[in-house]
Amino acid sequence: MKRILIVIGLSVVLSAMLLTILLSMFSYYRYPQILPSEWTLHYWMYFLSVNDLMAEAVLNSIKIGVFTAVLSTTVGFMTGRVVVSHFKSNRNMMMIVYSLPLFVPATALFIGVHMMMIKFSLNNNFWGIVISHAIIAIPYSTNIAVSFYEGISIDMENVAKTLGCGPILLFKKILLPLLMPGILLSSAICFLLSFSEYFAAFLVGGGKLVTLSTLYYPYINNGDYGNSAVLSIVFVVVNLSVFAIAEYGTRKLTRISNYLFE
Repeated sequence: MKRILIVIGLSVVLSAMLLTILLSMFSYYRYPQILPSEWTLHYWMYFLSVNDLMAEAVLNSIKIGVFTAVLSTTVGFMTGRVVVSHFKSNRNMMMIVYSLPLFVPATALFIGVHMMMIKFSLNNNFWGIVISHAIIAIPYSTNIAVSFYEGISIDMENVAKTLGCGPILLFKKILLPLLMPGILLSSAICFLLSFSEYFAAFLVGGGKLVTLSTLYYPYINNGDYGNSAVLSIVFVVVNLSVFAIAEYGTRKLTRISNYLFE
């Protein structure tokens, strides 16, 4: 039964991907057609050609994603350190507190965030979008940080302090090598959350900062299946590429950490 469910799940996913690829390569493909007609590469040429709007959207999405990943991972790992060190008995309560943004509906959350961005003159602003994306990415980063900090024995830090290791050297030589796989994983997840986030980019950005997600929704809403399919494939390729890089880096760094601390 387990194998049957796996086969059914893979079939559904692969069928959807195959349909998306067909929609991106044919100008007409509608129900009840079994096979599409009017083959064309127009949609791909439009995306890959020198198109100012597409190029700007890709560049903005990458920049916002990178800065969101750096900000969220930094805050998340600092928060995780505090939770593990000072809230051992109330850790579950603290996890609920810093995960509250995930419990609020996205519409209500980002309308409130938008009002605060207007108050601090960060609306229609690059940093306003980064902060908005970080609000929903930080809980994920903090959960990853807590998991990794819990795996580091306090005895290791105490021994290092006894041997005269200061805070900076302790972090650089002991904590950082052990945390690097988690930092890489957190950065990848936060980047992808930002890369695919639409509502915050649209509301806080005010349409002045174009991202791939803000281009994606109008295509779907207007029934432009060709361009929607192309952007869907781009999103899938980016997601898989980032996760593949994160997994490779995590495995390599884990082997290095194990070697250093055997």
